[in-house]
Amino acid sequence: MGLGKGVDIQKSRFLRGGLMETSPASDPTMEKSGHLPPTRPRFEELYPTLAYVKQYTPGSIRRLERYHAKIAQFREEVIAPRAIDIEREAHKTPGYLPQDVLRRACDLQLFSATVPDALGGLGLPMIGIPTIAEEIAAGCAGVANLLFVNMLGVAAIGATLDLKIVARILPQTIQREREGRPYFIATALTEPGAGSDMEDTNTLPIARTCTRVRPVPTGYEVTGTKVFISNGSLADLIVLLTPPEPGRPLSDMQLFLVTPDLPGFKVGRVERKMGTLACPAVELVFDRCVIPRKNKVDSQVEPADIIRLVLGLTRSGVGAFGAGVARRAFELALNHAFTTRVAGRPLIDHQWVQFELTALARNAMTARAAFMEGSMANGLWGLMSVMGAADFPGMSLVPKVVKRLVFGKGIFAIPTVSRMMADRVMDPGRQRQSDYATGLGDHAKITGSDLAVENARRAILLMGQDGIRSEGQVEKLYRDAKLLQIYEGTNQVNGIDFFERTVFGSAHSPAHPAHSGVEVAREALSSTFAIFPCCVNITSRGKAISTP
Repeated sequence: MGLGKGVDIQKSRFLRGGLMETSPASDPTMEKSGHLPPTRPRFEELYPTLAYVKQYTPGSIRRLERYHAKIAQFREEVIAPRAIDIEREAHKTPGYLPQDVLRRACDLQLFSATVPDALGGLGLPMIGIPTIAEEIAAGCAGVANLLFVNMLGVAAIGATLDLKIVARILPQTIQREREGRPYFIATALTEPGAGSDMEDTNTLPIARTCTRVRPVPTGYEVTGTKVFISNGSLADLIVLLTPPEPGRPLSDMQLFLVTPDLPGFKVGRVERKMGTLACPAVELVFDRCVIPRKNKVDSQVEPADIIRLVLGLTRSGVGAFGAGVARRAFELALNHAFTTRVAGRPLIDHQWVQFELTALARNAMTARAAFMEGSMANGLWGLMSVMGAADFPGMSLVPKVVKRLVFGKGIFAIPTVSRMMADRVMDPGRQRQSDYATGLGDHAKITGSDLAVENARRAILLMGQDGIRSEGQVEKLYRDAKLLQIYEGTNQVNGIDFFERTVFGSAHSPAHPAHSGVEVAREALSSTFAIFPCCVNITSRGKAISTP
């Protein structure tokens, strides 16, 4: 049965992130027909698991919910209306930056959202950040990539547990954010002849790498090339991962911090990509570049564990990008169906259209569920469980000045803290669980990007000529989504990693804990409350929650 009959609904502009401009109060025709315009879903409708968790940790989730509403407004007022223009400018002028978007992101403290307030950030729970990534990607996946690449670099450094380096980077990030100028951090891993082999601990030792390191009196001399480095041409700081030489063990892998002013470093080719044009991808060339000794990251964690931890976190983020694209495709198709007439009837009245819209909505929800599951598991067993230090009950009563003195930079000067965190990461008892969390990150990335492509394809078919026009935005979604299938390791490589860590791993490790999604969410959130890994009990509203 259709929604109504023969109602004359005029086409309206795409506004507010794809939601209809018209309202029943302003359009009596729509009100009489029963055709109500689509509205933005409430936070608890988008993320019911977090809504459930809110009853156990209300303060943290309410802060996230309020921040999410601000990001939704940012998406609707700034990003979505500018998405097409930003892409055109980036295509015409590689390296173009949407300064208005960056200033607004700084005003919202997006770059320090998960930094504890004791250190000057917002202190949002890390498991909620992928929901922010989805919201921004629903406006423009390229802008989402531009704004979130920093987190890859921070994750790579955080995974080493070299807290002295963390103490150097966070203040610069926060200070520049306050000035309205992002402190861009890029991560240089991929090499011309190695491709996705650089992201797999099984293939990295035999990958055809070209970057070589040798010690010199003043530090380390690096020669080689990195490719497809997101934000590499914008970076104030580059996290450089150098592979082991052929025949050497993976433990020889090293991490360095590179600034663009170092002699021997230069930005090479700027890639002409098919999608996510707002975020530049470039070649970085190291020609006997000497990196100061102090810029070598002193990792407390084995390289294999670093790769596992970082990819488990960031691939869920790419899954969130995919969910945002899938959701945007649904929103645009829904708007089109409400504002277009076919065969004398509104398109939304046709049952076949309702079937198509149902499929689009379900795909977006499935992509969201995948990255939320990956994020929750990571908060429980992955890098989030180690890095998360957003807040814990009772801290709101402590003056901020005291928190910064007691829980601020002083933490990073205590060697015991690094050792305790490293022991937590490399604990053999947690290895299986951490592997599983990384596998769920693979799943989120594959599911989100594949369903983004599928939704963009179906939306183009539904919208016809409006779907293939650039101003309709859907063809852009398709190009962005195809890039997400390759970004952060191809989906095929992610699939192999998923098999090894979950399918094959589960068959050989039957003792894997059977946690429900809600249990994972509750425990993951409690993990982000632990400033010290040795904290074992957190009580909220009279209910005890145990961290693993």
